[in-house]
Amino acid sequence: MSDLENYMYDLSRLITEYAQEAKASAFRDEFQKGRLMAFYEIISLMRQQADIFDISSDKLGLADIMTEDELFVPLMMLKKAG
Repeated sequence: MSDLENYMYDLSRLITEYAQEAKASAFRDEFQKGRLMAFYEIISLMRQQADIFDISSDKLGLADIMTEDELFVPLMMLKKAG
């Protein structure tokens, strides 16, 4: 892989890790809930741009990044219960 490909792959993995950390705290912390939504926007934009430029999600490390349902369904359920 080129330096750029390695950079994008690593960045994708780090964003995923940070999103997972925010998700773990989002049930008890409004700030983390906001962070989680921001990470989802970033991940979504990265996926859209990869599609537009015909870049494989696998190549960028986006293939196994959390989907909208994995990120937000538990939060939506919590909001309804509260």
